[in-house]
Amino acid sequence: MAKFSVWTTEEAKHLLSLYGNRETQKKLSGSYRNLEVYQDIAAKLASRGFNKTAHQCRMKVKNMKTKYWKAKEHNQNGTRTFKCPFYKELDAIRENRPTSQEEGLEGVVVLYSQGGTGLATVTLKVRNDLDLAFRPYQTSVSVPPGSSVYTLLLQASADSPNFSFQAEYYGSQSSHMITSINGVAYNEDDRTFWRFENKKKVKFDRGVDLISVFDGDVIVFRFKHYDPPSTDDPASDCDD
Repeated sequence: MAKFSVWTTEEAKHLLSLYGNRETQKKLSGSYRNLEVYQDIAAKLASRGFNKTAHQCRMKVKNMKTKYWKAKEHNQNGTRTFKCPFYKELDAIRENRPTSQEEGLEGVVVLYSQGGTGLATVTLKVRNDLDLAFRPYQTSVSVPPGSSVYTLLLQASADSPNFSFQAEYYGSQSSHMITSINGVAYNEDDRTFWRFENKKKVKFDRGVDLISVFDGDVIVFRFKHYDPPSTDDPASDCDD
């Protein structure tokens, strides 16, 4: 018997972002082998630090959609309210599905449809101040208004194979620390890190989970050196 898998909220969010990828949609709606799709999803989850099998990913998606349809039926019939985790996300997935596709459990899905009504379009830029050979990256990402910068990064990585990142969660800060973008990782010995800022180069004083984005915003991730704390002067939050 397969071992029961407990999913955290964070793991489920990552699963949804990967399941909603456009390439994943095409594979699930075509003749591509279902198992291979979930093996790919499991591998990408592992790269983000989440250890799940392809079978566990598939069963979690099925369970989430089953609860979604049960909640939708209860709510439409006017019976008691039935709560469903990620109901809004799953409803958005369903509403943005191509009408030509059949309503199957393994149908086409998208986490957030680019250019969809009510979504915020945010510009994401990546710069490396320490390597002139580094190719700057820029893309437009559509997310619900008020989404966190971390959600923005998840969506960007789901949208494009040319963008990837890694992060570590720090409970004391209630947020993730971005440790790597497009293969460039921070290094404590070299005192390098990924700073994120707005279009005016004003850096944020909180983590990526605590900063919200709205339509027209520009978020810049910049690879830089940070200065060690001075033994004579009070610690400063300015690294320029």
